[in-house]
Parts: sequence; structure tokens; C-alpha cells
Amino acid sequence: METGMVTYRVYRHPHGDLKERLREALRDYYGRHGRLPGSVVVHKSLAREAVEALAALDLPRLPVKGVGGCLVPEVWLADESPARKQ
Repeated sequence: METGMVTYRVYRHPHGDLKERLREALRDYYGRHGRLPGSVVVHKSLAREAVEALAALDLPRLPVKGVGGCLVPEVWLADESPARKQ
């Protein structure tokens, strides 16, 4: 059954720049799920920087959303796995 809800894996890395925080979060996510997340969520003030960081990581097509509820040191990765959509 499709609920329309997306769940997120939240990564809190208080150290390092955004590019490094994204690299670590994506590495962990890929290691756990064997795929990239559906999207990346960062604080709205970091959205442009996140797009640039993902391009530098050779992931320019990964969608980025800026949300005020996401804290600055956090990176949220959307878990849109097929199992969740049943």
C-alpha cells in the first residue's frame, strides 16, 4: 500500500564542511542500502552549496531540497526503497 510518505535517514556531523558531511552520509547510506537516496535535504541556507558539493562529488542529478526544519549540521537522505512503497 502506497502511503505517500517519505522517510529520511538523518546524519548529524557537526565537523567538516558540507561536502565532507555529504560524502560521509552518502557513503554510509550506499553501504546500508546498495543505492543512492531519492533526494538530499539540508537546511535552506545550504541548498545552493549542497548542489555545488554534489556536483563536485560527481552526483549532480541527485535532487536537493532546502528545509528550515533541517538543522545546519544535519543531512537528511530520503529512503524511497521499493519495500516502503508496498
